Amino acid sequence: MFHDTAAAGGRPVTEVAPGIHLISDYHLDNYYLVEGEDRALLIDCGAGIGDPWPEIRALTSKPVTLALTHGHMDHCGNADKFARVLMHPDDAALAREHFGHADKTRWFVRTRTPVRYPGHEAELLALVPREDRPLFAFAPVRGGDRLDLGGRTLEVIATPGHTSGSLCYLDTRSRLLFSGDTLNDSIIVLDEGHGTREGVAQLRETMQTLAARYADFDAILPGHEDAPAPKDRILAYLDLCNRLLDGSLRGRYEERGIRAGHVVRGGGVEFWYRADR
Repeated sequence: MFHDTAAAGGRPVTEVAPGIHLISDYHLDNYYLVEGEDRALLIDCGAGIGDPWPEIRALTSKPVTLALTHGHMDHCGNADKFARVLMHPDDAALAREHFGHADKTRWFVRTRTPVRYPGHEAELLALVPREDRPLFAFAPVRGGDRLDLGGRTLEVIATPGHTSGSLCYLDTRSRLLFSGDTLNDSIIVLDEGHGTREGVAQLRETMQTLAARYADFDAILPGHEDAPAPKDRILAYLDLCNRLLDGSLRGRYEERGIRAGHVVRGGGVEFWYRADR
């Protein structure tokens, strides 16, 4: 069912379902092109390393709207290259902090490439813009909105936790959920000063929301790692959140690679909370 195609700009491209392609941002993150009869939707756009358009135009000639799952730099890094961008307004301040800073993009390449794409650091650094760029313009999108592509409509689901404005996009036609960083096999809730319990409780509400839609999709397309991924991650994260909140589970502090914070594991996933990075 799935096969790789040659990417014109060097990024691996994989067809995951009819009309849906995964574009791997040099193995550092995932973004997805979803094609309808009239227009296409790009869900996230990578870290701002090089130009995303060669791969996109090799796949479709239709108008493309960019829909962001959240405002972190590795998901919105090329947003200024699109005429129409959708993002939850609760992530506007985060995107302003993350987007378009050349030094931060270089830091991302230096810290992530040794883990996710070893041996290619110099190659990717050469593709990072030298100058800072102003924040992209965007139109607000919120949970409950629907994005009509012609013959294919995606539902927007608000999934706060990883960030305040995190979103998932549900394609009932393919029965796939595009989850950004909400459902990676390792997820993180940063310590933002509001307390661990509040952050975990918010993530639990998100997992309850997704569990209530469990029958509407068969697999998830996450923002990192292999895709498609099993949807039972939702139940695993819900269990971890429940046990943290009722006191039957406690994490321990670890520093491992790019992660530092308290972590719990179970059901094939890991959840970092009260995290510094």
